[in-house]
Amino acid sequence: KEPIPVVIKVKKVDLSILTPIRIDCEELDEWARIDGSSYTIENKDTINLFIETLKGLEKGPPKYSLDVRAKLLIFYQNHPNVDTVCISRLLVTINGEIYRNNKKLIDLIEGL
Repeated sequence: KEPIPVVIKVKKVDLSILTPIRIDCEELDEWARIDGSSYTIENKDTINLFIETLKGLEKGPPKYSLDVRAKLLIFYQNHPNVDTVCISRLLVTINGEIYRNNKKLIDLIEGL
């Protein structure tokens, strides 16, 4: 049985912001604290929309360093694991696996 996602915590900066250095997933927390925003999503329909969008992403190149602009932490009901999703304009990592970003996911993030 697949675990049920119940909360998504989001940290993000403007997706189009340019920075002098590449921001990795760990560094995004600090950038978002200074110049970004944080959200907690608990609405079931919104959570499901994010999950379905993530499931629809195509595999990306095997090795690539993302310039991260948003980070999602997905928490599950009665399940200890937390999924970490790091999002750049072009690529996404889900627990370290690389996927190609798409317009639907960008629109969801920008719509927050």
